[in-house]
Amino acid sequence: MQLNFMHIHGSVPLTAFVAASNMTTSLCAEVPTFGNTLGAQLLDVYVHSGAGGSTSAAYASRNYTIAGADAWNQRLEVQGFQGSLWTTPSGTSPGTVSAVVASTLTKTITIALPAAQFGTPTSDWSFSVVLTGQDGYSSDQARGFTNPAQDYQFGVCPVGGTAPICSRDPNSVPKAMDVLTPAGVSQSAELDPTNGPVVVRGVPVP
Repeated sequence: MQLNFMHIHGSVPLTAFVAASNMTTSLCAEVPTFGNTLGAQLLDVYVHSGAGGSTSAAYASRNYTIAGADAWNQRLEVQGFQGSLWTTPSGTSPGTVSAVVASTLTKTITIALPAAQFGTPTSDWSFSVVLTGQDGYSSDQARGFTNPAQDYQFGVCPVGGTAPICSRDPNSVPKAMDVLTPAGVSQSAELDPTNGPVVVRGVPVP
């Protein structure tokens, strides 16, 4: 089974798909890579695999939450400079990540998991996928924002920017460079804190 979720926006295009087999489940995200094969990327996959779950982001300082309908039961986090994480809202690990493979040729990151522990995605599952920058010196591992951009910090707006978001406290904007969105949901609107608290919605499994 292969499910394709796609969103392309700006300079950090993100494409994800879920492929399930009898042996493994692979979650793949297509992103530009730099540095080492994973580069300075931080990828979080919030998996809604049934009733209940958490709407909290990995850290409150990420400045977004997950939609209630997509509350996560499992979360995967991979980055270029630390080990991968597979956890539940209670902090337990369902199992061990089988492999994380980044390809500079196909520009993909593949997370392979044992299907017996992860499960097989069905129509009541959804995936909330958030891509941002990694910062090993930050308490939440995510690169921060300043206005305008500085060394090792993302910029909220360019110099002289006049958009409403430019007046926001950079520490309050969501630490996200790209998300996957369900049909009919604008990525730019979903991540815009001037519209209210940022809530990331999941992409449902058909």
